[in-house]
Amino acid sequence: MNNLYLIVPLIITLELIKILKINTFLRSYLAILRKIFFLTKLKKTSDHWKQKLILRYAKKLFYFFLKLLLFLFLVFSPFIVAVLIGQFIFKDILSPFYDYNFYLLSIVFAIIYLKIKNKFYGK
Repeated sequence: MNNLYLIVPLIITLELIKILKINTFLRSYLAILRKIFFLTKLKKTSDHWKQKLILRYAKKLFYFFLKLLLFLFLVFSPFIVAVLIGQFIFKDILSPFYDYNFYLLSIVFAIIYLKIKNKFYGK
């Protein structure tokens, strides 16, 4: 029963990941990292300009890191709320998190949910 109770936060998390467009966020984060590595390999650029650009990229990386923390909080918040509410309903709500079958069931359910959603609503 606990496994079925935790499927609702899984659906909410999948929808949040799609709405927040985390994939595009991570791609832009990796693009900035590539720029920094490329900049450090340049030989002809003066150290003054490298310092300015690295400082600018460091600020961007810091903001990306803060956004990433916010995304992680938003993604895990449905599970946190479900566990807090479930403590009043079920005695042992955290037991599925210790069982690997729960994770396998969650992955299978997420794949089935996304397939059904894409079939009816498209991409």
